Amino acid sequence: MTLRTQARSLLGHLLVPVWRLLFRIASVRRRSVQDQLDTVLGSGPLARRFCAMQVRSEMESLLTLLAERAPRTVVEIGTARGGTLWLLSRVAAVDALLISVDLPDRDGATGYRAWRERVYRSFGRRAQRISLVRGNSHDASTVEKVRAALDGRQVSLLFVDGDHSYEGVRADWRAYGSLLAPDGLVVFHDIVPGPEEFVGGVPRFWRELRDGRPHREIVDDWGQGGYGLGILLPNRVDEGPGGLNRGAGAPAASPQLSCGA
Repeated sequence: MTLRTQARSLLGHLLVPVWRLLFRIASVRRRSVQDQLDTVLGSGPLARRFCAMQVRSEMESLLTLLAERAPRTVVEIGTARGGTLWLLSRVAAVDALLISVDLPDRDGATGYRAWRERVYRSFGRRAQRISLVRGNSHDASTVEKVRAALDGRQVSLLFVDGDHSYEGVRADWRAYGSLLAPDGLVVFHDIVPGPEEFVGGVPRFWRELRDGRPHREIVDDWGQGGYGLGILLPNRVDEGPGGLNRGAGAPAASPQLSCGA
């Protein structure tokens, strides 16, 4: 670990009480979907450090859908900067269990830094519980840790945004899809075709998975070069008129997000 990395890690630990206080204030003052999105997609300090790597309009549509269901058991594959975990905690049931899986920190190259765990654990509101599982989502030991955290619960919402390779997203689906409740939802991020280094094999896997299955696609612009949310619905759920597809404008450059380190 370099001296600079050590200094950044120490600063992160020192600032944990500040971040937790700011999120607590946001929990009280920011109750609408728009306010919640501003917290991690706006221009404030929380958005700079805990950015949700999402297209705002897409996430707004998803949160509106999830708020109606208030999922009680959430599993997120890929914690990253924690912004999406924050948003999911806002629409989950007040007594929900939220489990988020990501790689261990390796000098900031993969996963997330250790000090962030203390912030992420504070996201739970009221009787919610946040469980953070650090490990490769494909490893059997990680899957067992998730099972242990579930303690017999079935998953209401599975949010897949981890390894973007074709083999990686397929492995996550096989490992965690079996934990779904009969009426559970699965959300895949980055279903819109784009540069290989940006979306990997997710668009291809999504196209294969959705065929013949009830699904919705939340996409701001199919030419945006990435992002987009694909929702796999339980067989007995009606998709509703028109789904949630939006926009098919001219091809655009890959969306860029400004997130702090």
